[in-house]
Amino acid sequence: IGCSSPMREPYAELIQKINDSRAAVFAVDLPSGLGTDCCIRADITAVIAFYKDLLFTPQGIENSGLLRLVELSKLYEFAPENRVGKCASIQWYKLNTRPLPRNVHKYQRGSVVIAGGSQEYFQAPFLSARAALRGGAGLVRLALPFAPAPGSGTLSVIPTILPAQSGAQGGQAFDSLTPYLAKAAVLAIGPGMGRSRAAGSFVQKALQTDKILILDADAIVLTAGLPDLLRQRQAPTVLTPHRGEAQALAAGLGVN
Repeated sequence: IGCSSPMREPYAELIQKINDSRAAVFAVDLPSGLGTDCCIRADITAVIAFYKDLLFTPQGIENSGLLRLVELSKLYEFAPENRVGKCASIQWYKLNTRPLPRNVHKYQRGSVVIAGGSQEYFQAPFLSARAALRGGAGLVRLALPFAPAPGSGTLSVIPTILPAQSGAQGGQAFDSLTPYLAKAAVLAIGPGMGRSRAAGSFVQKALQTDKILILDADAIVLTAGLPDLLRQRQAPTVLTPHRGEAQALAAGLGVN
């Protein structure tokens, strides 16, 4: 922990032998050598107290395996300005979900607005909409920069056509969402959105809302260029990056 210079012997040789073995590897807090030129490749990492920035660098994502947080009794209090991100896990979902009452109706289950899609990637937002419905959302509005064709996946979702700029959503499209966002509990953006300048304008306006915001796919990469807006957000913000998107975001936030 805390090592940043090239790994010395005999530790470098030992790390290489472990990585070459077929043994399962369990790391405590951080894989040994993370942040240097030579790092343990762990299957599971038990993270002590809180997640460390190094775990979300490209090297950390590659070598940490499954992350499991080991909570400790209060060691110290975080100041409000030092907010720490959290990673969702299966255990977190089990603790924070409960069965719905049998007499619940859709307006009691929360509404979601999903904005995404572009001329090149028109099916991605439909996958997200179906996932939101299966996850328990009562009403899902799909904001698209094109008119959906019959049978393209709009069953049980409400398609809304937004103004498009070169086949993508832009700042004007976000302004058109205002009446729908007033009734929405969650705004999700990014699937199939593309990385055009217009899409960047859409993401910029979304980051300035006070809604719960889910950033996915291209929206994460575009957010990497807007680190100050991301840091300034007060409402809950959920990011769903794959490895490449996490790497872009870490670079944008200045995480080494």
